[in-house]
Amino acid sequence: MPFGKRRATKAPEGRIQVTTYSGRPIVDPPADVIRDLVLNIVDDPDEFVIVALGADPGGTYVQVAYLSDGRWMVESRDGSEESHAHAFVPDVHAAAAVLALWTADDPAWRTVAPWQAGFFG
Repeated sequence: MPFGKRRATKAPEGRIQVTTYSGRPIVDPPADVIRDLVLNIVDDPDEFVIVALGADPGGTYVQVAYLSDGRWMVESRDGSEESHAHAFVPDVHAAAAVLALWTADDPAWRTVAPWQAGFFG
């Protein structure tokens, strides 16, 4: 796998933080809230949801964005720029599944789509 192995179970401070396109942080939301946030971005292309360990979304995170061309992109980072990867998924449900699996620390999040090392673009 070209990117990081992923965390223990939680951030050092024991928190998962979700940041949405509105910039509103949500600490330790239940899985259904994360799913609903992803489903809500269908109506607003180029928006995103980031699920990060702790309050620093620049470290270890997974995020999803609905691109203006209609594609769903997920990105992952495990602390370093070298661990950054991205993938395109077929629909909003697959995008939400990646975030849910990652948040649950289920390694199956890596199998939802073919990942490519590096930043998109």
